[in-house]
Amino acid sequence: MFEELDKYLKGIEEALKLPEGVTSRQMVPEIVARITEIPIDLVAQDIVGQKIMKLVLGVILSVAPQHIGPAVAARWSKRDTEDVYAIAKEFLVEGTDPTADDLVKVANAIKNLRQGIAFGDWSRIYRSFGVKDFETIKTEWENVARSFASAFAIELPSAGMPPSPSTSPPPTQALPIFPPVTIEIPGFS
Repeated sequence: MFEELDKYLKGIEEALKLPEGVTSRQMVPEIVARITEIPIDLVAQDIVGQKIMKLVLGVILSVAPQHIGPAVAARWSKRDTEDVYAIAKEFLVEGTDPTADDLVKVANAIKNLRQGIAFGDWSRIYRSFGVKDFETIKTEWENVARSFASAFAIELPSAGMPPSPSTSPPPTQALPIFPPVTIEIPGFS
């Protein structure tokens, strides 16, 4: 699978006087890992969520290729397994270099995960992994699309009519705010 790229990169290697096959063996897994990070960064809210997702993906990719690869791809080779291991290494390195603040956030995420499981609170469970809500993801990507459209002078279609300035939202009644109450459950501190 990855060997197919060698013939396309051979000209670049010859022009730059690189040893044959080195570019695709080293650069291609790195590029694939970076491209794979895009969806992780899309859904992960903070650096801790990103680290957890990359660590989990790194563990999966370091175990799965020799078992799943031959079953999925008929022409799976030893080289493919090595290249997937290189991708896994990138994710493992990024997932296992936390700072002290990151470790505190991971401990809090584990606490939130335990509480989410105990109370059946799915929003707390996915927040413990640093997963963004759908509206945040949608807003961020709309901003990206508008920025690139502006950079290339492309006019994007409007999603709907913006509210007119003369229309004001109905007044809302302020609700009394009560201080949060901590409920202690044995075994969950």
